[in-house]
Amino acid sequence: MFSGRHPEPLLVLLLGVGGFGLGTSFSAMLDHLTAAATPRYAADISGVFTTSMQIAGAIGVASFGTLYLALTGTDAASATKAFAAVTTTFALATLTAAALAYGATHPGHEHRAPVRARTANVKCR
Repeated sequence: MFSGRHPEPLLVLLLGVGGFGLGTSFSAMLDHLTAAATPRYAADISGVFTTSMQIAGAIGVASFGTLYLALTGTDAASATKAFAAVTTTFALATLTAAALAYGATHPGHEHRAPVRARTANVKCR
């Protein structure tokens, strides 16, 4: 795809895999957030999450679109190079987001007390 050729089946496959991943992660995250909240605030959290995703999507489209148009010249070769640069930037942004998400959901072991230490002072009835 970076050479100027356009293999449509590969593009359809990559977009399909990306869309499937986005759809499953969105549903799982929304389910997790609303289940973690009290029923009174579940609808509010759902609305804030959905609105945040829409705003972030609009900012992403504007940012990456601006980058692409800034790098594109008047010939096809510059459009291919701009596509490669934006795709590389997408990959870096994805890896950064994945690393941040992993760090947020898997805190280091030094921050958590062992299970026995946390439950040692709990009295049973």
